[in-house]
Amino acid sequence: MLHMRDLTLQPDWLTVGGSKVESGVEDRAALPAVIEFLAAHPQTLVMQEMIFGHSPRWTAKTGKSQLEYYDDYLLELLRGLEQQDLSDRVLLVVVSDHGDRADSFNVENYHVPLLISGSGITPSRTSALYSHNDLQALIGHFLADQQLPRARESFLTVGSTERWVYGQITSRGSYMFIDNDRGTVSANQGQGRLDALSLYESFQTQLNTFAARYQRWRDK
Repeated sequence: MLHMRDLTLQPDWLTVGGSKVESGVEDRAALPAVIEFLAAHPQTLVMQEMIFGHSPRWTAKTGKSQLEYYDDYLLELLRGLEQQDLSDRVLLVVVSDHGDRADSFNVENYHVPLLISGSGITPSRTSALYSHNDLQALIGHFLADQQLPRARESFLTVGSTERWVYGQITSRGSYMFIDNDRGTVSANQGQGRLDALSLYESFQTQLNTFAARYQRWRDK
């Protein structure tokens, strides 16, 4: 695990202060270390958690939108991989965690991009419904020719760190979000509107299952 203090910083790289969660150096600063690590380890997994989009201060400092910045980031990454002759043996996975965290009741903020690129992968696009829980199986499909996971009919989700919201999204386009603080349904849209009590019971079952597993782990 690399911290910003472990990076060799250049004068033109930007840093932003503030809270411990959102302070840091821009994402491009980690690229030399990422590429060097990949070159030194033929079989490895590298994950970089991006920071540019977590604060409007980055846009204010650079004048770039998130899309513009990450276009530049990915182009720089691809050039670095090509220079090290790594392009043909690297699987690149780009995914987001959520959209606008201040708008937890907008279903579009749960429709996040997933881009998988690598040598031998046939260009294609799908609108099938998957969740972050499917990432391991999806990567396994493209990396090791494992069976592609079945698309989901629906899944449960939680809101961002802004507020305690949970909900359900279906492949039919229906969705419901519940504000747990108020105990109210704040969104229920689409064909075949969802039932709030059923959603509450399903979500509580998931929480109970997790709590039981955690307790067994602690008791070992």
